[in-house]
Amino acid sequence: MKRPALAAILSLCPLAASADPLVVHTATPRSDRGISAADRLRLGDAVAEVLATGQPEVLRASDTHARVETLSPAGLACDAAECASSLLTPLHARGVVVVSVARGRHRQVSLTLRWLDAQGVVRGEQRAQEVVAGWDDAIAMARVSARTLLSEIPPVAPAAPAPTPAPIVEPTPAASAALPPPVIAPPRTRWVTSRRPIEAALGGALLAGGATALTIGLVAIAQDGQQVTQLPNGREEVYDATTRDTVLVVAGAAAVAGGVFLLIDGLRPRRSQVALTWMARPLGDGAWVGLGGRL
Repeated sequence: MKRPALAAILSLCPLAASADPLVVHTATPRSDRGISAADRLRLGDAVAEVLATGQPEVLRASDTHARVETLSPAGLACDAAECASSLLTPLHARGVVVVSVARGRHRQVSLTLRWLDAQGVVRGEQRAQEVVAGWDDAIAMARVSARTLLSEIPPVAPAAPAPTPAPIVEPTPAASAALPPPVIAPPRTRWVTSRRPIEAALGGALLAGGATALTIGLVAIAQDGQQVTQLPNGREEVYDATTRDTVLVVAGAAAVAGGVFLLIDGLRPRRSQVALTWMARPLGDGAWVGLGGRL
């Protein structure tokens, strides 16, 4: 089958491997029947194990064989660089390591490892030829060649980490400016003159009431024994002072005395000391207010 047809068929195969693997491919030429396909895959997997120690995402030879076997068995039999490069696109590979092995006379095994980059160009090659007692010796020879080839393959730069989204910062309300402490001035002592208007008003009222009662009582006592009115039968009615009039005089005099005392005491100016303390408190918006006092 031609290589363009092989690439078209392989491109239809869904891949389960990780993106951009390093593919290890071992061919099974039809002309060489001395080595079984299972032994070739074992040797190819041994090469893949060595490459995996220094390269990420190495696809083993058995995995490569299983993915393309059902699509194009003829393609697996090709070990040329041109044929192997057709695996790059369908397998999304970053490179292919082609493992070619042949058995000669007298137990001699020849091994060739070729590394093809993503453009299908041969960038590294290792050859080995030894007389082996068994296939395990051939696998050991392949491991030594794979270690040498690994040093020729440049390391893969680590993928750039996904950018971390910036954390969402909730806007914080602007902190209100702390109010300054109140300003307290030292207390000042002052003399204040005051009167008692309520006491003076009560004294005036008591004085007026007492004077009225005293006047009524005195008038009644003064009329004692005097004619008050002329009766129709020619007799005269004479007023006789009673205890009530005496009580009015005494009570009126006491009320007058008490009223005079309260009136004078209420109108009398009094001096007292007042300790004034100025305390300014902030009200906001630059306003300050405050005043304190203590008698």
